[in-house]
Amino acid sequence: MESSSRFAALAPGITCGFAAAAACFVAAWITHLPWLDLNAQAAGPIILGVWVLAAIIMGRRIPRGLAPLGGSLAGLGAALFLLIPLGSALVEQPAGDLPAPGSTGISRSVALRVVGFLALGTLIGIVGSIAGSRVVNAETSPPRRWLPRYATCLTVATLPLILVGGLVTSTNSGMAFRDWPTSDGANLFLYPLSLLARPDRFLEHSHRLFGSFVGLGTVVLVLFTFLTERAWKLRIGACCLLIAVCVQGVMGGTRVTEDSMLLRIVHGYFAHVFFAALVGFSVILSPSWSATGSAARDPALRKLKLLATLALHSCLLQHLLGAMYRHMKFGESKGTSHILYTHAALAFLVFMAAVLAVVVAGAATAAAGSLARPIRRASVAVGALVTLQFALGWAAFFVVTSDKAVLTDPRPLTTALATLHQANGALLLAALTGLWLLAKRAWRHAAP
Repeated sequence: MESSSRFAALAPGITCGFAAAAACFVAAWITHLPWLDLNAQAAGPIILGVWVLAAIIMGRRIPRGLAPLGGSLAGLGAALFLLIPLGSALVEQPAGDLPAPGSTGISRSVALRVVGFLALGTLIGIVGSIAGSRVVNAETSPPRRWLPRYATCLTVATLPLILVGGLVTSTNSGMAFRDWPTSDGANLFLYPLSLLARPDRFLEHSHRLFGSFVGLGTVVLVLFTFLTERAWKLRIGACCLLIAVCVQGVMGGTRVTEDSMLLRIVHGYFAHVFFAALVGFSVILSPSWSATGSAARDPALRKLKLLATLALHSCLLQHLLGAMYRHMKFGESKGTSHILYTHAALAFLVFMAAVLAVVVAGAATAAAGSLARPIRRASVAVGALVTLQFALGWAAFFVVTSDKAVLTDPRPLTTALATLHQANGALLLAALTGLWLLAKRAWRHAAP
């Protein structure tokens, strides 16, 4: 595939299209928040503007000679991805508070509107790529170079899913719908937009749509990997990510239909593990991972590897305790105090191990060879995230636990603190995963 010119525009088209779709998806979610109460006349131009801007920014990566074809593929790809949230606006809106039973709600003009939407997306992609490629005349890159970029885009697109999932738990909205894969008996992708004014429905429905978006993106990642990579380990890794996201989706649905506390905990915990695995896969695909610069077997590298391992594994345990406390608390289960205090005590171990790893990383980068820059960046991210997480954790400890009404009437401050603590924890786990992989790689390939 790398030497075939017919694929030259496909790889940037897939990557840029997915990135633009992710940006529009987030813009659509924000503009449709029930608390903002924006009408379609205001939300539509904002989403369209984000799409055009994203197409121009991503178009800077497409070589000028490939701009029309690459842009059309990117625009069409983005439009296909955006059909996931668009279905709610295309169906007939019911007059009552529930979808019409036994009806899909699809109007006769839906097919024509879908074709028009795909054409609009293709046009936006072409215009954006031509405009962007005029700013930076990028060189043609083989499709294999685009795979790490796509993996990075998929990782970033998973962040909103983590955040919305945290909001679902923090606001106790997980049971807004009692069925799955349908929602109140309606098709998941055709649930009427007019019924999403209720916050719990909006959060749970958008969580399901974000999950479908990430799942479809993971399918594309597997296909992309098989088309561009011959290494069987990378192919197996991509397939494992696809299996993981499918299992996560089934667990999320079964957690609703069975109303299972165990599945709530496992579903919340496994979401962070999946995100960290995505980051690890992106790190392994990065150019610096396979760079030829050799490292020296300095003792600082070994210390960094040991400290990163300690920080990562203690953080995994910390996340498990956090998931147990959050879901058992919002499930009004008894006996959560000892989980909370164990979670708080373990925070000191995670904090100290991460800080020591950051300190040691400063000395280890001198001997890390071609991995010095990635290790430095990962250590800076770990240092910033663990400090923020420690502060958010104690703020949540004193504010959220003292808010007796959090179960029945979630308030903005308690909801924000709990959700930010959860989302930042996912970022910290992912950063520690990257630092651990890089430290192991540098030590393993270090010269005596």
